[in-house]
Amino acid sequence: MLQSMTGYAGAQKIFRGPQGELEIRVEIRSVNSKFLDLQIRSPRSYLGLEQAFSAIIRKRLKRGRIEVFIQRRVLEGYEPEIHVNIGQTRKLASALAKVVEENSLASTVGLRDLLQFPDWLASDEKLDALDQEKAQASEVLEQALELLNKDRRAEGESLTKVILQHLRDIRALYSKIEPKSDSLVQSLKERFRERLNLISNACHQDPARLEQEIVLWVARADFQEEIDRLRHHLEALESLAGKTGEVGRKMEFVLQEAHRELNTMGSKCVDVATTHEIIEMKALVERIREQIQNVE
Repeated sequence: MLQSMTGYAGAQKIFRGPQGELEIRVEIRSVNSKFLDLQIRSPRSYLGLEQAFSAIIRKRLKRGRIEVFIQRRVLEGYEPEIHVNIGQTRKLASALAKVVEENSLASTVGLRDLLQFPDWLASDEKLDALDQEKAQASEVLEQALELLNKDRRAEGESLTKVILQHLRDIRALYSKIEPKSDSLVQSLKERFRERLNLISNACHQDPARLEQEIVLWVARADFQEEIDRLRHHLEALESLAGKTGEVGRKMEFVLQEAHRELNTMGSKCVDVATTHEIIEMKALVERIREQIQNVE
């Protein structure tokens, strides 16, 4: 069954660590994209963990634009000691005051200005606590990814049903055309023969030579080979629609080949009713193309 690239999921967990009680929440949103475009937004204290989080995500997801939001909330007792670098704050305050004075700015330097340069603040969060948080956050991330893939599979199931119905509609249309192929070729041959006989009588051309021309022209208008190849492409698409994993690009390629066969059939066809059926098939191919843009 196909898997969509569109989905949303969230997971959370509350746990007690060495320094108190924490809540970690992970939300993931995905939309279609040709490649895997991953963005992770996490607390500043988790910046060093993002590479590990990325590796977990890439094992589960192969295509799509993925936005991951990781939130960390203190519930109780988790209050690491905050250290202030007084010397650095004096330098910052002095530098900012000098800017105000030399530019005659109607402003004074305050705490809000210093907070724009947070390097003078530091906490003594323990490394072992961070390691535990990494394990807990990774677990919540795995849960969110499992829920996301469940959501994407449900959407993929709907896509599969729509695509298979469009393929059945195309099959029904070319099944109308295929039996008419021989009669269309024969009718075209007779029309060419009538016209070329008129030319032959008027210009005294060699009848054998004209018969060869008839055969060549009719061969160019015969699209039985295109019908056979179209049938093969539809079978390939039906097979891919029943598979899991990264099949979206393969389906795009096969669909492109099917569209090429229909274009060739349209250029060869001289029957109005058959031309209309080919146009309908091309419209269905375009609908399938829209659907598989969202297939992983």
